[in-house]
Amino acid sequence: MPNNHKTKLLVVICCASFASGLMASSVNVALPDISREFNINAATLPWITLTYILSSTIMMLAGGRLSDIYGRRRIFIYGLIIITAASFVCALSGSEGMLIIFRGCQGIGNALLNSPGSAIVVAAYPANQRGKALGIYLASVYLGLTMGPLIGGVLTGYLGWRSLFFLNIPIGLVCLILLWQMRRIPDEAVYGRFDVTGWLICSAAIFLIMYGLTLVPSWPGIWLFTGGLIGALVFIWWEKRTPIPLLDMDLFKNNRIFIFSNLAALINYGATYGISLLISLYVQYIKGYSPQGAGLILASIPIMESIFSPLAGRWSDRLGSRNLASLGMALSTVGLVMLYFISRETSTLYIVCALVVIGLGLALFVSPNSSAIMSSVASGSYGIASATLSVMRQMGMMLSLGIVTIIFALYIGSSQITAQYYPVFLSGVKLALGIFAVLSFAGIFASYARGSRRNA
Repeated sequence: MPNNHKTKLLVVICCASFASGLMASSVNVALPDISREFNINAATLPWITLTYILSSTIMMLAGGRLSDIYGRRRIFIYGLIIITAASFVCALSGSEGMLIIFRGCQGIGNALLNSPGSAIVVAAYPANQRGKALGIYLASVYLGLTMGPLIGGVLTGYLGWRSLFFLNIPIGLVCLILLWQMRRIPDEAVYGRFDVTGWLICSAAIFLIMYGLTLVPSWPGIWLFTGGLIGALVFIWWEKRTPIPLLDMDLFKNNRIFIFSNLAALINYGATYGISLLISLYVQYIKGYSPQGAGLILASIPIMESIFSPLAGRWSDRLGSRNLASLGMALSTVGLVMLYFISRETSTLYIVCALVVIGLGLALFVSPNSSAIMSSVASGSYGIASATLSVMRQMGMMLSLGIVTIIFALYIGSSQITAQYYPVFLSGVKLALGIFAVLSFAGIFASYARGSRRNA
C-alpha cells in the first residue's frame, strides 16, 4: 500500500476511533446535569455509562470474528453507521430509559468499529513501522476516552448535555464518506462461519457477571455473578470443541505474551477507567467546580497521553514492550495512591499532579502492550486478536464501573447525591480509588510476567 494511502487510512481510522472514545467518556462529566433533568438516583446513574460498556463488550468478539469473515472495512463502516445514528437518537432522548437504551445501541456500534481497528492498522503497515502506527492509532482511541471529560464539560456547560451526542454526528458522516471512497484496504476476509452458539453463551456470561456485580452483596447478585462465571467456563469448553470457534483458543496455547499482555490490559482498564467518573463527580460535588472546570482538571490525563503514546510506540519498536509497559503500570499505581489521600481540603494542584502521573503511566503502557499482543499472532488472526484486546479493555472498563456502582449502592443507595450525603460519598470515592490502586499494583506483575523476548 502506498505511503500516502496508508497515512490517509490511518487518519480516518484515528478520527472515527477518537469520536467513539469521546462518546464513551464525555457523558461522565454530564451525569450530574442528566441526573437533575431526569431525577436519576445514585444507583441508577452509572448505568448511563455502564450500558454502553456492557453492550460494547458483548458485541466485541462478534465484531472481531465478523471482520475476519466478511472484511474489516465493511464491519468498521457498519459500526460507524450504527454509532452515528444512535448518537442522534440519544440527543433527542426524553427519559433516562430512552437514553440508556440507545447508549446500548451506541455500544454495539462502538464494538463493530473498534474490534477491527487495530487489525486494519496492523495489516496496512510493515512490522518495523507497526509500533509507531499502533501508537498513533491507540493514542487517538485513548485521547478520545480521556479528552471526553474536557470536551464534555465545555459543551455541557455552554450548550447542554445533548450537544455531546450531536457532536458525534458530523464526525461520523465525514469518516463514512472518506472510508466509502477508500477501496484499497487490506481485508483478508476468510468467509468462514460465525459461531452463534458461542456468542450467545459468551454474551449471557458477560451480562450475568456484570449485572450480578452491580447487585452484590445481595444474594441475587452473588447468584447471578456465579452463574456468569460458570457461563464463562462453558464458553471456554464450547470454543475448544466447535470446529469454527468465535474465539480461537489456540491463540492462548503456548503464547505467554498474548496471555499476560491481555491480562495486563484487563487489569489496567479495571484500575483506571473509573477515575474520570470519580474525579469528575468529586470536583463538582465536593470542590464545587462547574462541568467546564471538571473537564479542565481531567484534561491532565489526555495531555500526557497525547504527548507520550506515539513516543511509547516508537520506543517499543526498539526496546520491546515488557519493561516499558510494566513501568507504565507502576506509574499508574503511584498516581492512584496519591488520589487515595484526597479530602475536602485537597488542593487542585495535587489532584492535577496525580492525574499527570496516571496519564504518563497509561501512555507508557497502552501502545507497547497492544503492539506486543498484535505481534504475537499470525496475520490471519489479526481481527480476532484485535477484538480480544478490545474485549479486555471493555471488561476492564465494566469492572471499574462495576466497582463504582457497588460502592455507590452500598454508601448512598437509591438517594441522589446531595449535600447531606457528601461525607459518605467522599468515603466511597476513596474506597474505590484504594481498590483501583491495589488492582494496578497487581497489574505490574501481570505485565512483567509476559516474558523477556524483544517484542514482549
